Amino acid sequence: MLPDNAPTTQAPAAANHRKTPKRLKHALLLTGALLGLSLLLVLIIAGPAFPAAARLAALRAAASQGIEGDLKVEGSLFSGFSIREIEFEGKDSPLVSLSLKSVEVSYDLPSLITAAADLNWLHLLKVEEAVVELNIPIVDETAEAKPGKARRDSAPDAFNPIWNLLNSEIGIEEISVAARVGGDRYEIGSFSLRLPQGKAGALEIGSIALPGKEPLSELSARLEQGDHRLTIDQFSGKTIESLKFLRLSEKTPGEWLV
Repeated sequence: MLPDNAPTTQAPAAANHRKTPKRLKHALLLTGALLGLSLLLVLIIAGPAFPAAARLAALRAAASQGIEGDLKVEGSLFSGFSIREIEFEGKDSPLVSLSLKSVEVSYDLPSLITAAADLNWLHLLKVEEAVVELNIPIVDETAEAKPGKARRDSAPDAFNPIWNLLNSEIGIEEISVAARVGGDRYEIGSFSLRLPQGKAGALEIGSIALPGKEPLSELSARLEQGDHRLTIDQFSGKTIESLKFLRLSEKTPGEWLV
């Protein structure tokens, strides 16, 4: 018979049995802490730290294309943001210069994440006062063309998602673009586009200059939205008196009419 104070062989097994829940508890706590820290980091980057992170990303992307400059970012990634005081110059890029007062974007983030291609996530797009100068090189037509993607023979089963943009509010004010292609220069001055959500809009162009063509100036038109249809009418401006209206529509999915 063993004495009363003799150790039993079951004691170590009991001790190991008691340690197992503690190890599991520590692992769960560590996992929860890591998840919480990751979530906090995402919230910080997408929230208060978003302007600095977005500015840095934009400047790096521009630098990779031979473009230098600066800009300011405001807002957050969750609901929308604005970019202001954009000034860029290109040294090894088709972009010669870009000066833009502001770009404001508002959207529904869940829709953007789950169905970006549907284009039904945009609430507001506002662009103000931009001047763009481009120098576009002439492409060598003798260069071997890369094979394109094979086209689908079957017709699409849904209307083009670009029509969903008409459910948002779009305002573009005072955009001027000048492009030099070889020895030719193309200019569009003071372009403005207003498309209020679900209402008639307006199109205004201060001037259009094309090589070898008579310049156009003081152009304006009314934009009427419809079911998969956009009509441009009530034209006014020099040299376009004969143009009555222009209509773009998608009668059935994939069937476009102009």
